Amino acid sequence: MRTLVMLALALAPSLAAATDDDAPAPRSEDAPGAGELRPEDRLPDDPAVAQGKAAYNEGRYNEAARVFLQLAQRHPHLPALYRALARSRTWAGEPEGAVLAYQAYLKLAGEPADKAKVEAELELARRKAAKIPAAPPGGDALDAAVAYAGAGTFSGPNSAYGQLDAALEAGYFGPRLGEVRTQIADALASQSRDAVARWYQPEAQVDAATLLRLQAGWAAQAPRRAPTPAESALAAAMKGLAHLAAGEWALAAETLQPAAPGDHRLRFAQALAFARAGQDEDAVALLEALARHHGEARIHLLRGLVLNRLGRTEEGVVELRTALLD
Repeated sequence: MRTLVMLALALAPSLAAATDDDAPAPRSEDAPGAGELRPEDRLPDDPAVAQGKAAYNEGRYNEAARVFLQLAQRHPHLPALYRALARSRTWAGEPEGAVLAYQAYLKLAGEPADKAKVEAELELARRKAAKIPAAPPGGDALDAAVAYAGAGTFSGPNSAYGQLDAALEAGYFGPRLGEVRTQIADALASQSRDAVARWYQPEAQVDAATLLRLQAGWAAQAPRRAPTPAESALAAAMKGLAHLAAGEWALAAETLQPAAPGDHRLRFAQALAFARAGQDEDAVALLEALARHHGEARIHLLRGLVLNRLGRTEEGVVELRTALLD
């Protein structure tokens, strides 16, 4: 009896009437995201938040649940979205999904000020649920996404981002979404850096198919997250090297421009693209700057060949001799 009394007190006044199917849903301080702003109440700067709150307060609980699910998927680290999703699902008649959302909130929020109240709401949802799943649907697709990322396949249905999309469509939510997104992005960046290193090796140990695959990966990632400056440079590098491998010299030189500064390997790739495109003056100027700081034989060799083509034979011979001595 004492437990039941405590449960009733914890639910009052917002959800005490939830045992009555005709009772209205809580508003004001119990509406998603309203009330005093605490760490666990922080909501994203996203226009969909207002849409979700309006739908909830106007009794359109299925719409609210859909909006807050999408928000939780976009911002999986914010606890308040899971609480909003849980309450929306409760009133939408989805207690099983509400239980999972409440659990996610309590796990992320730690010791929130409304912990007792949320636990009481969770207990009520548990009582209404027919069968509570162990986790949201789509977890297997997330496992596959990580595996595809490790294998270097990022775009298309059977890929890292394809499987991530499948998990979202299945309704997966939770902090693991953020972890998987980071794993995919890290794998793409790591493999792109490795591709640049292998391209610059004398044996040219990166093939065109790998460059195209990584370029497609950056294209798939672009609409999903804002790139850092380093990521933007890597994306440009993969696109530029792919153009170079395809013999698209002018496109390669143009695309490599934002990636080349600060990386002598990509500056050399751009100089090579200039030379193959017939832009010899641009190639010579870039190679001269490179030679001042990186006296590698390939730089002198390419500069010598281009100088000879420009009719600057004596300078070209000096560069070729330097390359041979190296």
